[in-house]
Amino acid sequence: MFNRRPSALFFGFVVASLYSIAPAKAQNMPQAAPVRPSIHQLFLDDQNEGPRSDVSDQEHKRRGVLRRAQVREMLSKGEVQSARDFHDASYLFQHGDTPDDYLLAHLLAIEAVIRGDASSKWMVAASLDRFLENTGRTQVFGTQYGPDPKLRTDPAEVAKHPYIGMTQAPFKTDLVPPIVRKDFCVPDLQQQQENIKAFSKDIYPEATLVAPGCTR
Repeated sequence: MFNRRPSALFFGFVVASLYSIAPAKAQNMPQAAPVRPSIHQLFLDDQNEGPRSDVSDQEHKRRGVLRRAQVREMLSKGEVQSARDFHDASYLFQHGDTPDDYLLAHLLAIEAVIRGDASSKWMVAASLDRFLENTGRTQVFGTQYGPDPKLRTDPAEVAKHPYIGMTQAPFKTDLVPPIVRKDFCVPDLQQQQENIKAFSKDIYPEATLVAPGCTR
């Protein structure tokens, strides 16, 4: 009687054929485009990698360059639209490396305020101060606290106590009147001196870097 069951050799041939065809089909399948993070996610990543994180300064700068390149592309395509978008973009360029980065941060913060984000008022002042400092001028709001090189000579001590020895100098204290300082959510001169005292105790005065009732 004729045996109609396929032989083992036939099954082996079919299986081998399927395996040889499958990779070709997979190669022809369209690849999904990589999902680009939102500008707010870029902002959050930047904030989480600050000086108080485990990410080294060098790595933070490397990632910052990539993030700002992405934001520049978004800006050029008109993808930065809301007040919050401009707020986040301003922060990313405030953490840049060049005066042009800080100047762009200043303009983006102004745009955020125009579009209704009051929390960007402080950034308008801070980005102006940083731009002035990095172009050989003197800050005028006093938002920038930096290490005094005369007091920060031992790298090991700096690593152990990162905030001791902070200064606002050079700082032109008498240019901005108190009412303007308040409008831009910058604490008054007395509070800034209290912040310097906190830094001298290796304390980061997060809550008092802006004027009472303001956020940033």
